[in-house]
Order: sequence, then C-alpha cells, then structure tokens
Amino acid sequence: MDKIYLLLTGPGAYISFALFFGGIIYRVVLFIYLAKKRDHEVLTYFNIPYAMRSVFAWSVPFYARSWRKAPLFTILTYLFHISIFLVPLFLSAHIIMLQLSWHISYPWIPDHLANIFTLLGIICCALLALRRVLDRGIRYITTASDWYVLGLTFLVLLSGFVSYNQLLNYRLSIILHVFLGELLLVSIPFTKLSHMIISPFLRGYMGSEFGAVRGVKDW
Repeated sequence: MDKIYLLLTGPGAYISFALFFGGIIYRVVLFIYLAKKRDHEVLTYFNIPYAMRSVFAWSVPFYARSWRKAPLFTILTYLFHISIFLVPLFLSAHIIMLQLSWHISYPWIPDHLANIFTLLGIICCALLALRRVLDRGIRYITTASDWYVLGLTFLVLLSGFVSYNQLLNYRLSIILHVFLGELLLVSIPFTKLSHMIISPFLRGYMGSEFGAVRGVKDW
C-alpha cells in the first residue's frame, strides 16, 4: 500500500495537475475560438465593467432575483460551493503536501473547521442528489455526466472525512481519497465541472449584453 500511495502522491499528482492545467488552457482557448467563429460580435461588445458587475451580483447570496425565489436551494448551493472550495485549498494536510513537493505554502484553516465543512459538503451532495430525483424538471435534464460529477465529488469528500477521522482502515481510505481526488481534478476541464472555469466568461457575456447593449440589469 505504501508503494501505491507514493505512486499516487508522486507521478500521479504530477500527471493529474498537468492534465488539469492543460485541460483548462484547452477549454479557455476553445471557448474563445468558438465565440469568434459562431458569434464574432460577442467579443466586440464585451464590456469589462458590466461583466464584473454581473459576476459580482450573481456571486452574492440572495442578491439576484433567482436566488431570492429559491431560498433553500440558494443556501444549499452556497454551502456546497464554499465547502468544495475551502477544504481542498485550505486544508493543512493539502498545503503541507504542496510545501513538500513544490515549496508552495500559505495559511490554512483549523482542521476542526475543515472537518465541519467537509461534513456540510457531504450533506449538501446528498440533498442535491435527492433534489435531482424528486424534482421532475431537474430529473428530466439530468444526465449521466451530472451523476458522475456529483457522485465523484461526494466520494472525494466522504473518503477525506473518513480518513481524517480514521473511521475505517486509514491506509486504505487515504489511498482511495488521493486517487478519487486526482480523478476529480482531471475531470474538471472535461465535464460539467468546467463551469468553474467557463462561468465567469458566460456571466460576463450576459452582463455585457444586458448592461452595455440593452441598458438593463441581468439579475
């Protein structure tokens, strides 16, 4: 098991990050290329102030009308995104590994707080999955890719929670957590998780069209 762990945290980590950053560059370049090809005017009237205004408006909980119309979903969505952003980037164990491998270090959050947010993320994943099952409209547009993304995120959080709290065999659970985490990292540019990269561009496009062209708000 030690050899598997070293393989995953050594060559496996380098390959995962290479595919992640390479995939991000590919998606951004493809996005810009398709924008120019299919709607070349989109870059002509792209307005940075209005784009930033839109991104800000949709980033603030309950600021946009759509957020206010679905308060429970809004709370669930924000808790989920905060959890999957905060824990992977600011968990002490992750930062220590970055420091040992690439000499990158920055402040981290207390482990007990990361543990709480991990548990919140697990609960949010389960509730989002339940929503996809019970809501007919959401169920109709749900694809296998949606279940893959949600299921993989759930397993990454769960394996991390199990590893940290040593609820099962630690060696096995940490190996599983590292493998699933790297699989999730590689999946980001090539699945619907890529919205974390593309969404600011799309929101900026909407903000530019509604603000600079139509002279109205888009939230």
